[in-house]
Amino acid sequence: MSSFFHISTVAVLMVFLIVACDDDPGKVAIDGGSDSGTGGDTDTDADTDTDTDTSPVSRPPTTLAQTVAGLAPAQDLSDNPDRTLWGLTEPGPGEPYLYLDDLGVGAATETPVGEPSSLLYIWQITDAQIVDEESPARLINGDFYTESAYRNQESWTSQFLEASIRTGNDFVDFRPFDFALLTGDMIDNIHKNELEWFMQVMDGHIVHPDSGDDDDPLPGEENDPHDPFQAEGFHQSIPWYSTAGNHDLLELGNGPLLAPLLADPTGDTTSWLSKAVIPTCLDEPWYDDESPSPQRCYLPPKDQFTSSSVVPDSQRAFIDSYDWLFAHFGSSTIPDGHGYTQNSLDYVIGSYVTQNIVPGIPFVLISIDMVSNSGQWGTFDQARHDWLEARLIDAENAGQMVIVISHHTGHSLDDADERDDFISMLNEYPNVIAHIGGHTHANRITPRPAPTGYEAEHGYWEIETSAIVDWPQQMRFIEIVDNRDGTGEIYCTIVDYQIPVDFQVVEGGRFYALFDVQSGGEVSGAGVPDDRNVILRFAWPQYIADALAMLPHREIESLNFETDQ
Repeated sequence: MSSFFHISTVAVLMVFLIVACDDDPGKVAIDGGSDSGTGGDTDTDADTDTDTDTSPVSRPPTTLAQTVAGLAPAQDLSDNPDRTLWGLTEPGPGEPYLYLDDLGVGAATETPVGEPSSLLYIWQITDAQIVDEESPARLINGDFYTESAYRNQESWTSQFLEASIRTGNDFVDFRPFDFALLTGDMIDNIHKNELEWFMQVMDGHIVHPDSGDDDDPLPGEENDPHDPFQAEGFHQSIPWYSTAGNHDLLELGNGPLLAPLLADPTGDTTSWLSKAVIPTCLDEPWYDDESPSPQRCYLPPKDQFTSSSVVPDSQRAFIDSYDWLFAHFGSSTIPDGHGYTQNSLDYVIGSYVTQNIVPGIPFVLISIDMVSNSGQWGTFDQARHDWLEARLIDAENAGQMVIVISHHTGHSLDDADERDDFISMLNEYPNVIAHIGGHTHANRITPRPAPTGYEAEHGYWEIETSAIVDWPQQMRFIEIVDNRDGTGEIYCTIVDYQIPVDFQVVEGGRFYALFDVQSGGEVSGAGVPDDRNVILRFAWPQYIADALAMLPHREIESLNFETDQ
């Protein structure tokens, strides 16, 4: 795969995303109540309220109303041999907004010139990691290299993304998102077929997440994760912007560290460590005390999946960075290229700037690729430093607010000096309000307050969201609001995907996502309440506050999540 200024788009949506989200003694709970009239069945044993044939009559629930909770705790329970409740979920209590002022904005300094008004309404999805688990170029016995070498739920990765898209699409009927952000690791192992499945889900095509033999481990249609399904497709009216993660550009997300251990992905033979998964659905659960509910493709333990011979498939070929970029062009969804431009293709560069992300609102999106060629952690080297600094200067001179997006955030930059340099650069520009990313597979909100001697407007919020592939498998809605008094707020709302009545196959995947945590595999990425439903306070630069005061009023959609019962 070619080496290049990696596609870890820090999409600096110059939008004053300066949010305040972390542990603060000044946080206040805001009652969210119930979020939906129907409530939406989110447990694996119950029906759901999603109807793909008609528009929803009420908003789907967010986690303000109810969460998807385990009947047993979402933690390592492997010391307890009783698996009776593992993987089972039920509707849990909702979580109200917490109001955070960790950037030290304090009281408004100006007399309000109008009612608070919504500026941007954003949908974030991250870390779907669509995988061809039948590939011989995997390390399912390599847990000493990476804890994510194998996941119980990995056969359902295409279906997880599909269920997430269907859920988000249902919110569009009430208010369309201004745009969506896909913040990297949408595929797992730089395979051509993984990239094709990702784009087929986004474009609403028939998706057949299978390779080698045409496997049907559980006879019938759409009852096991290898059956083809008709994707609904990302809503045609909503622009979505992409930024690449390490799994989109490097073998198993690690590149040269693991590549020598991998077999040829297109071949029929694995290596000494590189094993494959042969699709299997048992007639009943492997463990006597494992719950048979919900009805699903019952999986054997990982050690039963090791295989040294597979059916070859040329569609498993490794892609390179150019292939990743090129796949975003010619999509049936908008915009063409999804942030990437002809310049991206010409120079194989994954960083870009999208001006006028919402016409009439002075925000710019800056996406910076911080994927390192040397492994899973991000990098902010001198070339990236110079590129980002020039774009931030341009935005400040143009009087634009900035949202930065990338797969890696400050937390996942490996070098401490590079991390400090990156955070200091964003602090330097008061028009940066937020940095939105993924990678850690966890919900986390971190305030990056202004350095000593700087005004509060130099602070910004770092927003990370949990992975679609791993428990708790959540998305985040982000709404930026102008209070019309010199301050702004960022509403961050966590959303669980709903299980459509005509797409019950995904229910088995949710079961195994929780089972994976409880059996000692992955760690839950739920975070703490301060990382989930929060309202983050920030300050506008004066010249921006004056410009925003001239904009027409827009209703704050996030408040409807509380009141539209």
